[in-house]
Amino acid sequence: MEDPVEQAERILADVPLCDRCLGRLFAMLGRGLSNAERGRALKLAVLMRLHARIREGDKEALERFRAIAPNIGQPASRLYEELFGSKPEVRQCYLCDGLLDAFIEEAARKAYEALKEYNVRKFLIGVRVAPKYINGEEELKVSAEVWGVPEVRAEERDR
Repeated sequence: MEDPVEQAERILADVPLCDRCLGRLFAMLGRGLSNAERGRALKLAVLMRLHARIREGDKEALERFRAIAPNIGQPASRLYEELFGSKPEVRQCYLCDGLLDAFIEEAARKAYEALKEYNVRKFLIGVRVAPKYINGEEELKVSAEVWGVPEVRAEERDR
């Protein structure tokens, strides 16, 4: 069974992912965490692991960090700037094109406005995701052999 941090590093070496999309790939781990929290934690763990190796003088880790930092995004920016003297060119999420956070914020704002007169304190936002996004996520899971994520049967996915 592969370590989730190693898996996350391998995935982020190939594609940029926002916190939510990375966290969703590991949804079976970290009970009680949101996808965003899970993804952020994995990114920070990857960053810290690489930084520790860099501090030990590992040149391979330094080049790995240079390559992966644009796919990690904001958490890696400060260290990248310190090590290389410039900011990384952060890449948009491979799965959601960086649109998921804005969509959730807008949906929550609209729901709040519609429900505030009813004294609703909590609500849950659910979405039906277009098949192209689901297929992209499933392909990424399979290619990365993500641990602990059950395969979704086609008939369940296409509902």
